[in-house]
Amino acid sequence: MKAGASSSQDFEVGAGMRTDLSVLALDANGAPVDLAAMTEITWRLAVNRNSAAIITKLKSLGGVTLSNSHKGVTYLVQAVALIRIDAADGVNLAGNYVHDASVTFADGAKRDFFQGKASFVKRLSA
Repeated sequence: MKAGASSSQDFEVGAGMRTDLSVLALDANGAPVDLAAMTEITWRLAVNRNSAAIITKLKSLGGVTLSNSHKGVTYLVQAVALIRIDAADGVNLAGNYVHDASVTFADGAKRDFFQGKASFVKRLSA
């Protein structure tokens, strides 16, 4: 499973601002993957790939939700992961980070879903 080519996993957001990531899941043949079949989807933000998570969002706790729509296209399955980064999550962040997501199948097997870069930019007050 991989994130769709049209789904950029790199993003920039103003520190303390809310943003939503929308990531389409595709199989090796480019067909949408039904994420509803996954027992867990875990998203994390960290300083680097080997460091502890600064922010973690889980499907089981509502931090990752599912959709069947992505960039104006409607799919027959819930192939889109929506990750909401609330304003409070990034209020004290500034600089460059990495983020990634993994999925857990019903049998307990885990697979990487996607990786990307995240930049939190401090905005000047007006």
